[in-house]
Order: sequence, then C-alpha cells, then structure tokens
Amino acid sequence: MNKKCSPMRFAHRGLVQHAPENTLDAFKAAVEYGCEGIELDVRLSKDGVAIVVHDGDMTRMTDGKITAQISELTADEICSADIPYAGHLLPFHPPVPYSEGEGSSRTFSEEQKEYFRKVDTRVTHQSTFAQFDEWFAGVDADIVIEIELCAPGTFRAIYPILKKSPNCRRYIVFSGHWEILREMQEVLKSEGVPEGLRTGANFRRLDDENLAFIREAGLY
Repeated sequence: MNKKCSPMRFAHRGLVQHAPENTLDAFKAAVEYGCEGIELDVRLSKDGVAIVVHDGDMTRMTDGKITAQISELTADEICSADIPYAGHLLPFHPPVPYSEGEGSSRTFSEEQKEYFRKVDTRVTHQSTFAQFDEWFAGVDADIVIEIELCAPGTFRAIYPILKKSPNCRRYIVFSGHWEILREMQEVLKSEGVPEGLRTGANFRRLDDENLAFIREAGLY
C-alpha cells in the first residue's frame, strides 16, 4: 500500500454526504469517490449477530420511529428497519484530494435543509458485518477499513468471519474500551491472529498504562 506519505481521506461511518452513516450505500459512495479509508462501527444484536451501527439504540437513525436498544432487537429487526436519507446527510461536499484543490465547505440554509427532508423519500438499511465483509471482498480498491468495536462480545462475534475473510490485510480492528481490548487480546492469544489482520486502540491520552498495553499487545 503506497500512499507516498500523503494525507488519507477516511470516510467516517462511510461517505455521509451521500447516504446515511454505517450503511452499505455510504460505504459504496466512499469507494466510488476514491477515499483511501473507511471507518465503521460494530455492535451486537439480541441474537448475537454483529451489526454495523454506531449508536446503542435505533432512535436517531430511524428518526424516532424505533427507540429500542440494539441489544434488545434481533438482527432481522434491525436490518429491516427503514433508515431515511432525509435528515441524515451532511450538508457539504466531501474534500477532494489535495492535488486537486482544497475542497469545499458549502453549507445549506435551514430552509434548504427542510426542503430536502420533504422531497427526499429514499430509505436504506443497516447491514450485518458478515454482509459488509462479503460486499467488500468484491471491492477492487486500495482502501483501508477501520472496524471500531463498540460493545463487549463484538470481537468474539466477528472473529469467525475474520478467520474466513479474504479482506483481513485491509482491516484494522480497534476499540476505545478496555473491556473490549482485553477481549480482543484473549481471543487472539488463544485462537490465533487471522493472517494479515491488524489491531489498534483508541486512547485519548498516552499514559504509562496505555503505553504498556500497546507494547504488550503489539498494536498496529
């Protein structure tokens, strides 16, 4: 992977200027736009399925139509819920590569935003991590995927998928929660590291405890 030391444009939760966050539509848009990286989030459903979603509940993504916790819903219930485009797209253009200019930060007025909410009737859906992995296997692009684990048990749930995945060399799995980081290390030590997989941690400060963990865990 040769980035020539240039900045990498990561689509945080996908390209959310084009589709609701953490949906396959947002990830496809990021690839089409030419982003060098994508970040996504994973939580567990009631039936133990790894779902690509950030929030602990469905309130924001369904505009309040479903308020239950992700952990209280089955994978089918989560993935069948309509996620509206209106109200979920960021009102500005994503940055272009530095070689092409400085990008744009155009914003919309409140009147324009309300207009888009009324006329944009498109909906999309959340996906399972297995569905994302299957889709990404067909993506022929030099792109990095950062997988943020947001709840305990998520690494154990995705580990069998990672073991069979052809995408591991393009994955970096990480978390900002100690419980999840320890879970990752326990599984990797006992079951082995899938070939090419990299792991990381989201630390807000580099104190002695965090530094010791980084050295012991061999994080990317």
